[in-house]
Amino acid sequence: KHILSMTVSSLKAGGYLYVVGHHVSDLGKTGPPNPELLYEAKDLAEIEHLKEVTLEEVKKEFDDGTFNIDVLLIGQKFID
Repeated sequence: KHILSMTVSSLKAGGYLYVVGHHVSDLGKTGPPNPELLYEAKDLAEIEHLKEVTLEEVKKEFDDGTFNIDVLLIGQKFID
């Protein structure tokens, strides 16, 4: 999550940040095996200096009955 804060600090005022990541519930199923690299929408809502444009958890279901969840954030850096 720290890397996202650093990324926002490098944006110009009014610049956009786009994040698509695996949800914490995907641990052991899909995505990275490190829980530090997984997200919940509430985690991304706490990024300083960023206004949420879109923030949602998107469930993708597969033909075999399994599913995974992605977290989508589109945010805009505050204009000072």
